[in-house]
Amino acid sequence: MTLQSNRRNFLKQGSAAALSLALFPSLKRKVAPSDRVRVAHIGLNGMGTNHLNWFAKLPEVEVVGLCDLDETHLGKALSTLQTLQPNTTAKTYPDFRYLLDRKDIDAITCATPDHWHAQVAIMAFQAGKDVYGEKPLSYNVREGQKMLKAVNRYDRIFQLGTQIHAGDNYHRVVELIQAGAIGKVHTVRLWKTGFPPVLGPANYQTPPSTLNWDMWQGPAPVSLYTPERCHFNYRYFLDYSGGVFQDF
Repeated sequence: MTLQSNRRNFLKQGSAAALSLALFPSLKRKVAPSDRVRVAHIGLNGMGTNHLNWFAKLPEVEVVGLCDLDETHLGKALSTLQTLQPNTTAKTYPDFRYLLDRKDIDAITCATPDHWHAQVAIMAFQAGKDVYGEKPLSYNVREGQKMLKAVNRYDRIFQLGTQIHAGDNYHRVVELIQAGAIGKVHTVRLWKTGFPPVLGPANYQTPPSTLNWDMWQGPAPVSLYTPERCHFNYRYFLDYSGGVFQDF
């Protein structure tokens, strides 16, 4: 297997392979260094931690870079990687643009808040990287259209990280429907139960010294820092996300 063919296929197979390794550790095998894919992770809390765990356990992957705007997240991620790949020489970055400058990186994963998804992916395509991007695809439809133009223009590979779709159960459901097991489908209804939490009054304060709040906001409107707007809770603010329904 050549490095090129390995790189072109790994994003299509990566999430399924990672799930398989979790269930069947015996599938691990040795891979020649010349055939390994060099991957970097951008956004390393929540789903970003899962990305790191999945890809670091793939024998075809060498994790060579970690990036997060929060030094606390970055430190925890490096400790996790050192456990998974004890001989790692991965470098850490507080700004993903420095990471994209590296010519030796084949692909990146992105698990930033939604309002950064398109910008990170497009710049990665421009830098010659393939991308595994966490759901949702982008902040809005327009950004998704720009991603499509960029991935085609720069001839890159992109896979959306909706991991449950990589499992056999979902594949079997698709096969049954396409085979006509329930007849011709003419209507599909979607719904999401539950409501976002009540966050209470905004608690404006000075950003933690470990967090680059200005960079975190990125293309979103500028706002004073409050813990309620940051990290996981960003999902409940339309400046950064389309909400829980869009996420699903």
